[in-house]
Amino acid sequence: MGYTTLARWINTNGAGLDMLRDSIMKNHMGQFRGRWQLIIKAYRSSLSSVLGFNHNYERIMWTMTMPANDVSFVLIEDPMVASRAEHDAKPDGDPADETPPHYRNTLVTLSPAAALDQLLVQTKAPWVRSGQPTVVVDGAIFAIGTDWIVRAGNVMMPGGAVKGLLLEAEYLPLPNQASASNQTSELFSNFLTSLLPAVPDAKTVAVAVSDQEWHEVLCPEAEDPSDEQEPTVEDDDVYAHGFPEPKSNDWTGIDRDRRSAFMIQGVLRSEGLL
Repeated sequence: MGYTTLARWINTNGAGLDMLRDSIMKNHMGQFRGRWQLIIKAYRSSLSSVLGFNHNYERIMWTMTMPANDVSFVLIEDPMVASRAEHDAKPDGDPADETPPHYRNTLVTLSPAAALDQLLVQTKAPWVRSGQPTVVVDGAIFAIGTDWIVRAGNVMMPGGAVKGLLLEAEYLPLPNQASASNQTSELFSNFLTSLLPAVPDAKTVAVAVSDQEWHEVLCPEAEDPSDEQEPTVEDDDVYAHGFPEPKSNDWTGIDRDRRSAFMIQGVLRSEGLL
């Protein structure tokens, strides 16, 4: 698994996915690898009504489930708590400078995917489904050569209404975020542009998450991804000696899916679909 970028084709209907599929398979010799499906739901905390708080202080929870991997990514926003940046900006010596139990935004991973619903029922947690509809991303996964994995899917609302599509490109030779550069951004931009069919008035946007935004939702144990790793010193393999172990927040395994989920939730929220 590798470095991933995301794009939105906002003003396409259901036919856009078929055109994109044809472009990938005919122009890039892409190979179909399976179905790509994401299920996104929103919850709100009912605790504020129980305690008599103003509704503006309700906590919101978004879940994004990947059925193929049987995993859910849960993003919780608590407006009553400082963000990580606000907390870090406090002057030295402030008695409130200790690390809080959580920050304004928290991202957690649950597996199996049904674990969240079971947990809410068993603990009688004060969370209920919000009035927002369930959003489904439904499409396909393609392999282009040995370097690229492309995922494309329609953003579907209840009743079958299509709100554009998501396009995700994963570059397998680059598993480490720190290895990305301006040349990498240009590579991705050119690649995504080559995938999209030539459609007049197509409205496409790139989706990016800054390191600061990602840092906001990291758990304390997954702190600063810029921390340097000590080289491996006890290894009999002369070819591996001196290379650091892969970081947990590189674009590999479940960590790649977490960051992808965070980007997808962010762009759909910014458009008012969540």
